[in-house]
Amino acid sequence: MLNGTGDHLLPEQPSQRLPSTFSKIEINIPLRQFMQNEDSTNAIIALRLQAQPTPTLLTELKHQLILRKLTVAYALAKLGPKSINHTQHYQRSDSRNNSSDGGTSAAFNETLFQLDNFMVRIVPAPTTQQQQQQGGHLFTSVIVGLNILSPPLFLNIIAPDYVDPLLNTVGDNYSEQNNGNKGCCSLLEVEIVDPTPQDEYEVSNTTGRNKDEHELLSCHFFGVLLHEFFAGVHPFPEDFGEEGEELCLSDDDECFRESVGSVGEPLLKKTMEDIFLSVANDEGDNNNINSSIKNKAFARALCLLSKDETNADGDGSNANNNSEHLSKYIPLKDLGFPSPLSLFVAIEDLSLLLGDPDRFLFDSIEKQKGRLNVKQDKLYGREKEAALITHAFHRVSLSGESEALLVDGFSGCGKSKLIQSVVGNVNIAGGYVIHGKFDEIVQTSSQIGVLTYALNQLCILICEKNEPTVVNDIVIELMMVFGTHMYTLARVLPNITMLSNQLDLSDEQNTALNLSSVSYILLIFLRVVSSKSRPVMFCLDDLQWADAETLDVIYCILSDMKGDNSVFVVGSYRSNEVETHSHPLRLFIDKLEECHVQLTKVHLEGLERVEVSTLVSDALGLFPRLSQSLSEIVLRKTKGNPFYVLEFLKSLVEQNLLQYSLRERRWVWDAEKIGSEQISESVSELLAQKISSLPKERQAALKIASCFGTSISSALVSSMSEVADYFFFGRELACAYSEGFMERDVPSGGYKFAHDKVAEAAYGQMDEEDRFRLHYDIGAVLRNSSGGLASDNKLFLCVDQINRGQTMINGSQELLEVVQMNHSAASKALKACHYTAALRYAKTALKLIEQENPFASSKRIMIMSVMANAAYACGHLKEASGALDAILRDEASLDEKFKFDVYDLKITMLMSSQEGKVAYSTCLEVLRKLGEGTSTSCDSDAHVMELQKRLGKITDKFSEMSESDLLKMKEMTSPAHLRLMHFYNRIVFISYFVKPKMFTALAKGFTCRMLDLTLEHGVSKYSATCLVCYAMTRSTKEGYRIGKMAISLLQRFDAVDQIPSIYLCFYGHVAIYVEPLQSCTEMLKRGFEIGLSMRDAATFHNGNHYIQKSLLSGMNLHLLKNKSEYQLRLVTEQSQTTAMMYSTQLNNTISTLINKDALVGSGSERENISKTPEYEDSVTFHNAMKSFWLGYYDRCCYHSERGVTFSDIKKIKSVMLMFYNGISCFHSSKKIKSNRKLKTAVRNAIKVMQEMKEESPWNYANKLHLLEAESYSANGHSCLAIKSYNAAIETSRSSRFVHEQGLSCELAGLHFKRMKDLNTSLTYFKEAKACYEQWGAQVKVDAIAQQIDSVQSALEMQAV
Repeated sequence: MLNGTGDHLLPEQPSQRLPSTFSKIEINIPLRQFMQNEDSTNAIIALRLQAQPTPTLLTELKHQLILRKLTVAYALAKLGPKSINHTQHYQRSDSRNNSSDGGTSAAFNETLFQLDNFMVRIVPAPTTQQQQQQGGHLFTSVIVGLNILSPPLFLNIIAPDYVDPLLNTVGDNYSEQNNGNKGCCSLLEVEIVDPTPQDEYEVSNTTGRNKDEHELLSCHFFGVLLHEFFAGVHPFPEDFGEEGEELCLSDDDECFRESVGSVGEPLLKKTMEDIFLSVANDEGDNNNINSSIKNKAFARALCLLSKDETNADGDGSNANNNSEHLSKYIPLKDLGFPSPLSLFVAIEDLSLLLGDPDRFLFDSIEKQKGRLNVKQDKLYGREKEAALITHAFHRVSLSGESEALLVDGFSGCGKSKLIQSVVGNVNIAGGYVIHGKFDEIVQTSSQIGVLTYALNQLCILICEKNEPTVVNDIVIELMMVFGTHMYTLARVLPNITMLSNQLDLSDEQNTALNLSSVSYILLIFLRVVSSKSRPVMFCLDDLQWADAETLDVIYCILSDMKGDNSVFVVGSYRSNEVETHSHPLRLFIDKLEECHVQLTKVHLEGLERVEVSTLVSDALGLFPRLSQSLSEIVLRKTKGNPFYVLEFLKSLVEQNLLQYSLRERRWVWDAEKIGSEQISESVSELLAQKISSLPKERQAALKIASCFGTSISSALVSSMSEVADYFFFGRELACAYSEGFMERDVPSGGYKFAHDKVAEAAYGQMDEEDRFRLHYDIGAVLRNSSGGLASDNKLFLCVDQINRGQTMINGSQELLEVVQMNHSAASKALKACHYTAALRYAKTALKLIEQENPFASSKRIMIMSVMANAAYACGHLKEASGALDAILRDEASLDEKFKFDVYDLKITMLMSSQEGKVAYSTCLEVLRKLGEGTSTSCDSDAHVMELQKRLGKITDKFSEMSESDLLKMKEMTSPAHLRLMHFYNRIVFISYFVKPKMFTALAKGFTCRMLDLTLEHGVSKYSATCLVCYAMTRSTKEGYRIGKMAISLLQRFDAVDQIPSIYLCFYGHVAIYVEPLQSCTEMLKRGFEIGLSMRDAATFHNGNHYIQKSLLSGMNLHLLKNKSEYQLRLVTEQSQTTAMMYSTQLNNTISTLINKDALVGSGSERENISKTPEYEDSVTFHNAMKSFWLGYYDRCCYHSERGVTFSDIKKIKSVMLMFYNGISCFHSSKKIKSNRKLKTAVRNAIKVMQEMKEESPWNYANKLHLLEAESYSANGHSCLAIKSYNAAIETSRSSRFVHEQGLSCELAGLHFKRMKDLNTSLTYFKEAKACYEQWGAQVKVDAIAQQIDSVQSALEMQAV
């Protein structure tokens, strides 16, 4: 049927993307023949279905035919404006030979819009074998374009990939991705090709009356064309016979003047789909077409023009044949069309019909049942805001740096929908999207659980979105980062086991964690799993309900100064509920801004007039211009709040103020009646009224569901429905779902409220007493339920509900049961790292038991123990201290193990709160309680001497013992001995921090006792501590051997909890004299990271030693400054005063070396010096170091001489000060040859470096060579000096000490400068500058640049 006489090949034109199986040969057929072909297809459909009628299939095929015709109609409308320019060009050309009075315009327009002036371009479609067996496919062509013969124009239809090429409609793939919205072609585009060169005609500048008449005539003839195209006949064959014959309304046409329907909406406001389809389906069954008029009268509407419009500006003197011709027709504004009507209005209407036919064109079951057809997933009027979120995500994916974006606004303004609108793009881009929602009603549950639940889902996404090899790489990297304490990650994120079944995540030691360590664990996890290619988008809803502790965890993740994670946190909150500056969320925002985290703020107001009009239009399936009167009322009532708009429309339907007329096949309303009705002014009141009108059991079901927050799992629904009193619960929730109050909650398989406001309205239906009673009843039901809830989850849910209704507790027995449940919940929450929840449960239990029996000592003590642990983990130190003191007041009644566990926690808490001296005395007290020591204190001279007597014997035993001998020793099993070892372990490390001046003596005494216990009763993980502390008191070689034995013992017991303190002692004070300094820094860093994931007092001291040793090893100063600032921020946030003092000093020294004008001290530091004598030593060292590198050699000598008296524990500083002092002596203003003191200092420095070189050539050989070179140079031994300078340079390079390599080159350059060898001097200076640039010390770079300029000037003068 495509091979008629009119078919011929077209020249190649741009066309839509087609499958490779399609023919690329375009065929064009006259528009009239295309009409006939489509009608023939219609007849074939009817014939094929006669034998076996299938109404659904028949309707679908007819709809497809209509859509094909609409595609052509849309192309015709798009070609109209462009073709008019050509028409006017030909008019002007013809007017040179013919004086036209206006009839020409009509003639040209009528000629332009003739059926025979158009050709449809098609491409034959392939037919599958199955289709051939069934008689072929009904649609054997694809519409790819439209041509006008005169003037010549081509239009190409450009369809996206998801558009069905056979029908020019959306295919199944797109339908599945868009909730089955098949038939939506809103992205169908056209391209117009104009073969006429632009210089052949001029664009018309016609204005005034002639232009208006021209446009009206064009619209008229376009309407005639469409009528003939859809109906097959000319709309007014009789009107063009005799001139002057008026067009009158027939009896059939009187429907234009009628008003029908109970609401009184006039029929004049018919939509364009009625116009097109009433004629197109005159001979068929069109019950599913959105039209009630089935005669030709309504189809004539497009052809009718307004005589008022054409004569609006005339005085009657210029009336011509054209105006007389137009005067025949009924004004379009009387038929409900906009005035003036133009082709652009027709294009907009056709676009809606073709873009969403199911909504604007065809009838639906929802409409027939009087239901609004709401676009749930469409975002109205938030395009700019959505673009902001998308751009922010792109920044994260490009930079790899975390960002936050916060959306605020009133409830119902579309915050969650806005965020959800970009989720699809993030998924397409390869990112992970996880969700969390905070809840006002269920705040008693753990809020940090919102984060851990979302990150547990991330583990699932990692498995789903990656190949097994990629997942395996992630597991390997996690194991490298977490090492042997991988189980701490599993404690927080149990789903980590899904990544690999080879992970050993048992935590036999039950390692204690706190919120800070949890934050760091999550941070490290996100550093590994997120990347530029796989950013993590963290969507958090209702942040106004998040507590301070949870927000601190989010802050920790976002403010990661290392920038190794790619996390995009997108949160929403109600701005009207975060108004006070003290609100946790407001403080959280301030902290982000202070930390310079990239933060984008988006504020949402109500929708604008146009957006509300579009929303109402979509809901009703009417063109916006036809629903405008209702849109104005809705906007005025709702102020543009999207959720309120929809609820308001639904309320109008429920009150019969908005009705679907089956006769008219459209929604009708009475605007005046709606405007006069007293309708709720707030969405909360409106929802409350709707819920109140529901059946009693349905109301009860919604109230019960609201007690669980905004969602309820299927297991909870089943558990509640099992009880006789609530048998209706599941059934009524299903009904509420069908009525739009609830939605399906995919993760839990249950339900969630359609909006938070619905949950709030349902909860608000109850007074306070009713709420308490219902909460308590729900808790009782869950307690006795045998449903499918997990035991821990069931316990938490049950306790949450009972606690909210605790005023309903009746009787002592019932109260004690509730106390026990809260105690159990607190213990389980503590173990699951839900510390805030554990603290709430414990406090509730304590409050209840004190109400009943304040003297119930044993139970009360157990509860207070859990409370103390939870309070400490949350950082509430005063609260924890109070609970521990209360427990210890009843010490006599305590179980032995429990009592010392309490003391242990107290000591830990005292160290965390910077009360080291109290912690030390508490340790001594505990040791005395364990039977250790004499009547005098354990650190008295008598006791220390007594312990040291055995030190010689122990030394002899360990000197003969090898590492294998130690590892073969029996294991200590006695609880009493292990407890002794534990508290000795505590006091040794406390003395390291609290009594540094006495540490050597104390360590010898305490470790002697620990070694004695080890040799007598066996080894334990605490034996590693005594060995490493013992190693610190021995010679370098022997100490290193014993220290390595301690490290091996750690591995035997897998004692991860001991790593931070033992690494601090071994790699900070022992191994640095043997192993390369760089490897020691890495292990100190490891101890720092492990300590962060636990609550270890040595954590930040590891960090400071890591920064210090990195500075001494020549790490790039800019990189080191970032690390130093990260450390400083952590200790500041944790209020670690002592560690903060040292961190500040390190940070200032690094800053000074980068830029000597940087801040190097403050009044607070000088104040700390007077309060902390130990800190003065550190200040002295840093002053000497800064003076040395800045070239202030006299000052360096002064500070170095004060610092060389350091105790053994600070040996590395003493060694470095001797080196700085030795070099400075050669450049002092005092002459070294005549100064005995300087000579002595140099000899001592060389002697020490010779000793250190014997133990560690890597760390100290370069320093010895440089001191010797300076000595040779000062004494005039130039050859020996050059040899030593070169040796110093080479050994510095091989040991990767770039800063000391630069120093060696600088001093060599100065030597050659003194020797007048300027060229060689210049070479060494240039190498020194390159080294200092690599180090990042701008101060030294500038100083060497001056030397280079000086030498070059001297060379230039020599040349002259």
